Amino acid sequence: MTPYIFVFDEEAISEQDPSAFLAHAPDAVHLHIDEKVVDIVRTRGETKGLDEKEATIIRFGRELFQKPIVSSKTFADAQKSFGKQGTLGMTLYMCYYMSNEMLLRAYDQHLDPSPSCVEPHNGCAAHKTPLW
Repeated sequence: MTPYIFVFDEEAISEQDPSAFLAHAPDAVHLHIDEKVVDIVRTRGETKGLDEKEATIIRFGRELFQKPIVSSKTFADAQKSFGKQGTLGMTLYMCYYMSNEMLLRAYDQHLDPSPSCVEPHNGCAAHKTPLW
């Protein structure tokens, strides 16, 4: 779990199925992503007061998924914080998860939002259901 996945989950919250967020939120806390960040993603809140890198990841993800293009400023901030390779990796990671989300939508697949199913690595049946 990286902050990149978690920021992608912000998009899932506003879409048809919030289960991606529910599935990753416990992992985020377990991996020491500040609960303030978790709350900001969950509520789609302002990034004011966050560490510059965290705010850049969230802003980058929001622009990537919500706008026609990532702004020059946000892209420059990402490259300043993560370098060219890191910015490319972040973009690829976010897009990978978006492609998974599209596949799940195409096959109308949903995670079981019950508390037992959102715990990390608990082997719940919804995580093992094949798409075909």
